[in-house]
Amino acid sequence: MEHQQRTVERTEVGTKFPSPLAPGARSVRTQAVPPVIQRSAALEAARPRRALTLSLERLNPVIRIAHRITGPLHIPPRLIFDYEFVLFLRGHGVIGYRRGREIFEPNQLFLLAPFVSHRFDSQDDSPCEHLAVHFDFAPGLVPGGERLDRRSAYEVVLEGGLALPRSIKLAALDPVRAMFTHLVDAYARGEALARLEARLLLLRILHQLLSGRRAPQPRTPDPVLQLKINRALLFLDAHLAEKLSAAALAAAAGFSRVHFNRVFRSWTGFSPMEYLRRRRIAKAKELLLDVDRPIKQIARQLGFTDVFHFSRTFRKIDGLPPTQYRRAALAGRIPAPP
Repeated sequence: MEHQQRTVERTEVGTKFPSPLAPGARSVRTQAVPPVIQRSAALEAARPRRALTLSLERLNPVIRIAHRITGPLHIPPRLIFDYEFVLFLRGHGVIGYRRGREIFEPNQLFLLAPFVSHRFDSQDDSPCEHLAVHFDFAPGLVPGGERLDRRSAYEVVLEGGLALPRSIKLAALDPVRAMFTHLVDAYARGEALARLEARLLLLRILHQLLSGRRAPQPRTPDPVLQLKINRALLFLDAHLAEKLSAAALAAAAGFSRVHFNRVFRSWTGFSPMEYLRRRRIAKAKELLLDVDRPIKQIARQLGFTDVFHFSRTFRKIDGLPPTQYRRAALAGRIPAPP
C-alpha cells in the first residue's frame, strides 16, 4: 500500500468560507486562487482524523498556491484542506486556535495543518505582509485528490519519527527565509521551469526544517547584548564600502573578537563576514533598480574588488547574476526589495 491509515483524535469539518483575503488586503503578483480552499469553522463538529504515513523516499511536494499578501489580516475561524506554510515579513498579531493562540511577528514561520481550526487577527490593523504556500507532501497521497472539497480530515505522519516545527522564528537573513521569497517569485512567473524551481525550493525548505539545521536564536533576548549587536549592525551598514574585519565590528560593539563571533552568530544566524556579504548584496538589489547606475559602479560602491567578484558573490547568494536580476526586477518578475 502507498500509505497507511489510522485513527487520530479530533478534527473539524464545516461549511464553505469564501475568500482567504481579509477586507483591505491585496495579493501581490499571485496566481488565481482555486474557488474552494477552505471552510468556515464556526459550526464545526469533532470527527476522527486519519493519519497518512509517508516515507522520505516518497516526499515530493506539490504546490497548490504560492503568493504574497499585504494589508490588515483578519480571517475568521477557518479550516484548510492541505498544509500551508505562512511566513510573516511585516506586522504583528495573533493566530488563534481552539486551544490557545500564538503571536505572529516578522520572520515568524508557521505550518498550518489541514482540518485544524485557526484564525488570524493583526494588531490594531497594522500593515502586514506574509508569504503563503499551500501544498501536499506528495501527489496522490490524500484521498480526494485535487478536489479539495471532497477531502476528509487527515494528517501526514513522516516515517522515522521526523516532524516539522509548527512554529519557528527565523533570523532576518536565514536561508530558509530567502528560499521562501524565491519560491513565491518563481511560482508567480507561471512557466513550467519556474514552477519546477518552486517545487525544488520547497523540497529544500522541508529538508532544512526536518534536519534541524536551524540558525540558533536566543531563547530570552538580553537587552544589553541586543544593544551591542545593534551597534555592530549600524556600524556595518555605515561602512559597507570599506574593508571591514570581524575585529573592527567587535570593537564597535564593545566585545572581544571571540565572544563577538559567537554572540553575533547566535543573533543573526551567520558569521560577521557572511552577514557583511549578504548585507552588501541586499543593498546591491536596491541600487540595481536604478538603470542609470552601471554595475561596475555598484560593485565599487559596495566594496567589491572588481565586477567579477561582485557578480560571483551576488549569484552565490541570490542564485542570479546581477544583470539578470536587474532585468527580472524591472520587468516585475521579482518584487522590489523592501
